[in-house]
Amino acid sequence: MSSSSLTPNLPESLTAGQVVRYSRHLLLQKFGSPSRSQDAQLHLLKSSVLILGAGGIGSTAILYLAGAGVGRLGVVDSDVVEIGNLHRQILHGSSSLLAGKKYTPEKKVRSAAMRVAHLNPDDVEVIEHDVVFDATNALDLVCAYDLVVDCSDNPRTRYLASDAAVLCGRTLVSGAAVGTEGQVAVYNFPSIGFETSPERIALGGCYRCLYPLKGGGVLSGDAMGGASCSDAGVLGPVPGIIGALMSVEAIKILLSRSLSDGVCKGQSVGPTLSNQLLMYDAAECGFVKLGRPTGRKCQACCLAAEICLKSKGVQKVPSEPTERMRTAMAKLFYTVEGTRGPSCGTSSCYVSLTNRQWDISPAEYAALMNVKLSEGKDGDIMIKLMKKHVLIDVRSPRQFGMCNLPWAINWPLVDLVATPPIPPKYIYKDMKKNKTAKEMSAMLLTDVLEVITNGCKLPAYVVCRRGIASAKAVTFLRQNCIKGKKK
Repeated sequence: MSSSSLTPNLPESLTAGQVVRYSRHLLLQKFGSPSRSQDAQLHLLKSSVLILGAGGIGSTAILYLAGAGVGRLGVVDSDVVEIGNLHRQILHGSSSLLAGKKYTPEKKVRSAAMRVAHLNPDDVEVIEHDVVFDATNALDLVCAYDLVVDCSDNPRTRYLASDAAVLCGRTLVSGAAVGTEGQVAVYNFPSIGFETSPERIALGGCYRCLYPLKGGGVLSGDAMGGASCSDAGVLGPVPGIIGALMSVEAIKILLSRSLSDGVCKGQSVGPTLSNQLLMYDAAECGFVKLGRPTGRKCQACCLAAEICLKSKGVQKVPSEPTERMRTAMAKLFYTVEGTRGPSCGTSSCYVSLTNRQWDISPAEYAALMNVKLSEGKDGDIMIKLMKKHVLIDVRSPRQFGMCNLPWAINWPLVDLVATPPIPPKYIYKDMKKNKTAKEMSAMLLTDVLEVITNGCKLPAYVVCRRGIASAKAVTFLRQNCIKGKKK
């Protein structure tokens, strides 16, 4: 499959309607002379971009790329639209949440396609990829597009996107946002093995070059890698600003490259953020641009260079992954398995510590307790529930304070896995009164668990927002507390 087959067949000149639609582009001096500016717009119409994530960052990136006339947009997202998304994810709407209507979750890729169809129905095609972006499909997805725009919210996807982009010879525009801060960078520009000038190859490294992985998939320095919007929150406009900046970088890169041979033809609009990291702080209303270390010495770049050498020099941008690329991808994925992955894909939010069945849905939990959850405000029911079992809520204190079940015990996951463990606040003072500082520092996880479960006489259940943190907590507790024995 050739690169030209990835985009629809378009005329060699703009129609009258397109001239009107994109007239503000054509007026830009950096788009070139009047005749060349039309060529630049045609180039965008023939281009294709893979967008990972249709959330807060992806919303503005998708809308602006569609508005700019990028002819083919592939949107990868397996999640559904939730009401908690709408304060920042302006791509989606709340029409299905109106009073009197039953809410049916809508897939984000479907919502994105419908929104783009309203914005630019004639020139832009949206390909819906309702899948989780992982090692099994990363190469096939990336190879099918000219450029990758990573709007994901977790480190594992960022590493996979970067690795696939390096191996496939694609440039990656990456962004992240959490709290009141965000960052944007361009990686693998120009691409290894697909440039004629060795000097240019030495310019832009990849995400793995900037954030090396230590043993066991431990992150090393990624400012956005340890937190997510669902945990730390985010100011609504911040991901939108980051997405808009990413769309600008994507357009600049598309206009600087020839789709036919992959050779960089210079920057027609302006320099990209290659070898730079742009950081935005909404609280201080400021931007900081940092230089990134040059050189491509990470595992991904070395594997890509090796593949290029075995291919006997410079090759055209591949439209399909080769066996060598798949083998390299398998090696790279092994190093990122331990990093935080996508947070969607599970509806369970209760996990049993004592039962064989780990995942328990809210409805199953309510049936098990033989009580309606909505009756939790009744003091008698609370006492009844607390005598039957222990419910441990491992969310952060801030999340717990926003919404909780009154009989639940808040024991944040970070405190639970600490060494020594930090007991829940309601028993910490009592334990501190009865133990010396030395005894507190030597305290084991089973000591705390015995107090919480009344000497391990009560069954314990762990709850969180999506079931991910609770599953981690149960795994940790089972590994360190076996039949009441200290480990």
